[in-house]
Amino acid sequence: MTPIKTKPFDMKRIFTIVIAIIISSLSSFSQSNTGFTVGSNFSLLTGDSTSLPDAIIKPGFYGGMFWDINTGYKTYIQIGGFYSQQGGKYKYEYFDFGKKITRTINNKIDYVKIPLMWKQVWGDWYTSIGLYGEIAAVSNSVWTERTQNVDTFFIKSDTLQSFTNDLRLYDTGFKLALGVQFPINSQYDFFMNIAYNHGFLAINPKAFRIENKMYNRFFTINVGIIINSNSYKYRSRR
Repeated sequence: MTPIKTKPFDMKRIFTIVIAIIISSLSSFSQSNTGFTVGSNFSLLTGDSTSLPDAIIKPGFYGGMFWDINTGYKTYIQIGGFYSQQGGKYKYEYFDFGKKITRTINNKIDYVKIPLMWKQVWGDWYTSIGLYGEIAAVSNSVWTERTQNVDTFFIKSDTLQSFTNDLRLYDTGFKLALGVQFPINSQYDFFMNIAYNHGFLAINPKAFRIENKMYNRFFTINVGIIINSNSYKYRSRR
């Protein structure tokens, strides 16, 4: 009998099932409000030392839905599912026998992210802090090496592309957010926030030297709408 091989997308399928279970279980909470958000990521890959001096910010899409579950006066547990385009690139230059070599590495990782946050409302403002886990939906790295002869100014560029076997397909981290939220009417609230996400795991686990490991760090700016449930409205607590 031929053994069944596990494919990379099996993990994504499991992740989708987990999200479906969360959605089903949240429907039982009578005091949970549903929210939708879209925004932009500003991602940066950072190392453990100054070995990545020319890191470049990479913009990307961020969006999804979440639920605010009321746990007390102006306090909530927030859980959701989001699609997050992350990654970044960096470059470094050095000279080798009369040649200037510039090496650029561009990492693209799109994650499906599930955060678990503690949300505190302060009038029209709120703060939230918590942890998240995420698994890669799209992942690749592109290495570009540019060689310039100092004497003749001859330039040669070579590109080598490597896929998911060189990048970690999951990450965990903590998230801190500050936002403003106010009612549009008795059913809807509008909000906008800025959040910082701090990844714990190196996205290039095969790197031998610790100072060459890269970590996800990014800010997110979002806007969105929250649908208040019939049993609970934010404005009733203000």
